[in-house]
Amino acid sequence: MEVNVKVTGFPVLHEALRKKKEVQVETSGNKVADLIETLTQKYGRSIKLPLLDEKGQIPWDIRILKNGNEYPSDDRLNASLEDGDILYFMVPS
Repeated sequence: MEVNVKVTGFPVLHEALRKKKEVQVETSGNKVADLIETLTQKYGRSIKLPLLDEKGQIPWDIRILKNGNEYPSDDRLNASLEDGDILYFMVPS
C-alpha cells in the first residue's frame, strides 16, 4: 500500500525526513502505527521522537489529517489507512 505523507509547519519532522515536505511511503500495514514504523525504518529513529510521546502515543498538539479531514479518533495510532491516502502531520504555529 502506498501512502503520501506531507509535513506542514513541523520543522523537527521536516528535518527527520531529510528536509522533504512530502514523501511517498510503501507500507505493508494499514494503520498509522504501521506507517510510523515504516518511516522509522526508512529514515531512522528521529522520526519517532517528534511523533510519539513517552507513552508511545501521538500527542494531541500534533494534528493529523487524512485526505484533508482531521482524524476524530481517540486512538490515532490505530486509525486505518487505505492505498493512495494523503496523510498530513502538522503542529500549531
